[in-house]
Amino acid sequence: MPTENQPDLDAHGWCWGSNNPGQLGTGGSAAAWSAVPVPVAGGQALSLLSSGMVHGCGINSATNLYCWGFNAAGQLGIGTTATKNLPQLVGADWWRAVVAGDSHTCGLTVAGLRCCWGLNIAGQLGTGDFTDRKVPANVPGEGVWAALAVGTYHSCGIRSGAELYCWGDNRFGQLGTGTTALSSVPQPVL
Repeated sequence: MPTENQPDLDAHGWCWGSNNPGQLGTGGSAAAWSAVPVPVAGGQALSLLSSGMVHGCGINSATNLYCWGFNAAGQLGIGTTATKNLPQLVGADWWRAVVAGDSHTCGLTVAGLRCCWGLNIAGQLGTGDFTDRKVPANVPGEGVWAALAVGTYHSCGIRSGAELYCWGDNRFGQLGTGTTALSSVPQPVL
């Protein structure tokens, strides 16, 4: 049974911390930060959550993807760059995983396809170019993908069969390819 200082952490998404510019998804003032968990607004039972630098995303039991918060590079995936302090539907009935980075987001569909969107300054979307995307864009490559992870300006994924790929910024060798050359498409990790 929850107490006054311990909320009932049911199937709703819960966030806490800074809320400037709306990354808690509560619909409240951007100045209203919270030191305790507060429910993400909109009545969504979000079970899979990921927080980026100043945005968040979650997936509900119907495999619908929602994102909220800062959106200057299109990292919410809603087709605009307008910042939103309430969850916004990105796509319905096909998402099973989402990872939010600094200014980009990636997700896996129930079919194992991977998509990324948002800032693409170093090729971190994996789309073969350096163009920002305001909606999910398919990351090329064959096979079904099992997992994704994102950093500030790079992304990685595991393909079924435990094959690891990374793409994006590589100034410090973070792609694991044996070089420091960036790549705008997935490269196998050595």
